[in-house]
Amino acid sequence: MKIFTLKHVLLAAGLAACTTALSAQSTTVSATPLTPPVKTEVPTAIQAAIDNFSAKRDALIAARKAVLDQLKTATPEQRQAIIDKLRADAKDLVAQQKALAKDIREKLRDLRKTAPTSGGGG
Repeated sequence: MKIFTLKHVLLAAGLAACTTALSAQSTTVSATPLTPPVKTEVPTAIQAAIDNFSAKRDALIAARKAVLDQLKTATPEQRQAIIDKLRADAKDLVAQQKALAKDIREKLRDLRKTAPTSGGGG
């Protein structure tokens, strides 16, 4: 019976020592404050291209929603015509998006070439 109690006392002492050590480590406060990331401004030419893209995208989404609403009440012949038009419009949209994305990439590439380097090694 004494050995069983002695085991419990040793176990309790070990747990108390570990708990004290862990709590001492977790209460340490970092001396350096956290700083928020620096926000860089997007050049106006690129922001204009992004805004142009967003406006066109919103207009296309609204037009597509209107066409999809027409599909709900269309006859089978009208439905097939609408679907064919949607497929053609989708191909045109993909081509327009690729052209716009290429334009944005080229403008960014030009800006990277002309922008002064910060010496950050990036």
